[in-house]
This record gives sequence, C-alpha cells and structure tokens, in this order.
Amino acid sequence: MCRLRRAKHVLTSSLAPVVEHHTREATTNVTNLCTNSQSVRERLHRKHGIYKKKERDREELKKSIDNSIGIERSRSL
Repeated sequence: MCRLRRAKHVLTSSLAPVVEHHTREATTNVTNLCTNSQSVRERLHRKHGIYKKKERDREELKKSIDNSIGIERSRSL
C-alpha cells in the first residue's frame, strides 16, 4: 500500500465527522497521487527490465557470433 494512502487514512479518520466534504476531496486527491506515483514506478521498473533484457540478448548474440566464428576458423584450419 502506498505511503500516501496510509497517511490519508490517518488524516481523514480524525476529520471525517467534522468536514466530510473536504475529507472526500482529500481522499480523492491522495488516491490519485498514490496511483500516479505507483504507475510511474511501474513504468520505470518495466523500462529498466526491458533495458536489462536487451543487454542480455545482445550479450547472448555476441557470444553466439563469437562461437560461430570460432567454429568457422577451426574448420578452415
């Protein structure tokens, strides 16, 4: 659970009986903030994962090319 969402519960629980309208607004704003921060974090995580995958793929391709060149050289000798 998002830290902002937890903070929202603490803030809104004490204000709920007094100012219900403002509490609803605060809840919506904090929920939106929390959702947005999670989506940004998820996007960065996915992006980082894609870069890692591309890097691994490049390394594997490089190894396979090196191996095939080595096999070709050994056949020609």
